[in-house]
Amino acid sequence: MKLENSASLICCVVVLILALCLLRFHLIQKEKFNNEGLFNNKLTKEFVKKFKHTYDCSPVAFKKKMVDYFKIVKKYRDQETELFNMNDEMIRKYKDYSNTMKEMNSAKTDLDYCISSN
Repeated sequence: MKLENSASLICCVVVLILALCLLRFHLIQKEKFNNEGLFNNKLTKEFVKKFKHTYDCSPVAFKKKMVDYFKIVKKYRDQETELFNMNDEMIRKYKDYSNTMKEMNSAKTDLDYCISSN
């Protein structure tokens, strides 16, 4: 009888610990869901901020939009100029490569003539 009572007591303690662990897990998940909400709060806040910025035409917002626009235009022009310069440099390097290849073929032809004549 004592063995059965101690086994049932141990079983009850294990079940109680398991129930407390599951309750804690449920509370953590509920808290996490409440913090994040149905949608991701970060994305929602970012969308609301972008929406308000896009459709706000107050003088302060208009000035900020103009400044942002001109900064982006300057960045675009700088990148465009850089691309054109890189294109010109690539054309120049390809011409140098072509000339070197022609010189190499000419030198090989000269060397082949010397080798074949001996």
